[in-house]
Amino acid sequence: MLDLTASRPRVAPAGHAPAQLALAVHGAIGAALRRVPDLVLTEVDVPVSGGIEATRRIKAELPATHVVMLTPGPPERRPGPFSPPPPDREASLTEIAVLGELAAERDAAAIDGINYWNTGAPAFRWNNRTVQLLLAKGITVPRASRAMALLNVAIHDATVAAWDTKYTYNRARPADFERGFVSAIPTPPSPAYPSEHAVTAGAAEAVLSYLFPDDAVMVNGWAEEAGRSRTLAGTDYPSDVAAGLELRPAGWRRRRRLGKKRRDDRDLDGHRADWAGYVGRHQLGGAAGRHLEDLGAQRW
Repeated sequence: MLDLTASRPRVAPAGHAPAQLALAVHGAIGAALRRVPDLVLTEVDVPVSGGIEATRRIKAELPATHVVMLTPGPPERRPGPFSPPPPDREASLTEIAVLGELAAERDAAAIDGINYWNTGAPAFRWNNRTVQLLLAKGITVPRASRAMALLNVAIHDATVAAWDTKYTYNRARPADFERGFVSAIPTPPSPAYPSEHAVTAGAAEAVLSYLFPDDAVMVNGWAEEAGRSRTLAGTDYPSDVAAGLELRPAGWRRRRRLGKKRRDDRDLDGHRADWAGYVGRHQLGGAAGRHLEDLGAQRW
């Protein structure tokens, strides 16, 4: 195998003009081709000539040689925060009092709900419920797989933004902020703001409300239930949950609509309707938004 990504010069040496760099690159490719490799690994951004032109030259001279071209990675993302600052100390004390009142509502049903949403990672219950929803509706495997991919890409994007934001503000959890306050479940060893469970719920609600508009009210109820479980547990302030449900990374592309539907496009409930650009609480963007936009080119 010939690896042009390792052998080609990545920057021009001091004092070398572009023409000299071009000669160096072409010389490296020419010398390498004399080895008649079975496989060539190259990149799109090979200096001067570019990987596409290098591939044309390689294939012209060695048609039996296989060429694998690496595309550039994603641009460096802008770090957070992606939410406004959390409430100050005085407001946090007020919220602690609210959590104390909510603690009085922890009956057996509330404890069951807290433990239900606290099982596994924040996305666990959403994946489980989405699978059950897909099965109940008889969605075929290819379409179901696509739905699960959209769900988890959206959750991933939102979670990255959430943790960037958490460690920017480093808001102490209620039990860490107020000595003597006891949560119903162990307090996570991470900043409180925004709530990761609420962030996941908001992203999941956005995708599922689009895919299943007939069930949007039900899905919205799930998101409210997931967020409320954290305040009932006493691990998250009400403002943590509110910020999580509203979190919208600035790096996500804002758009009035996710895309324009064609006449034959349908959502998973079978409707012939325009795309819902603002679904649930999220203006979807990033990878999830691009995938949903791409659906405008094909039938679900």
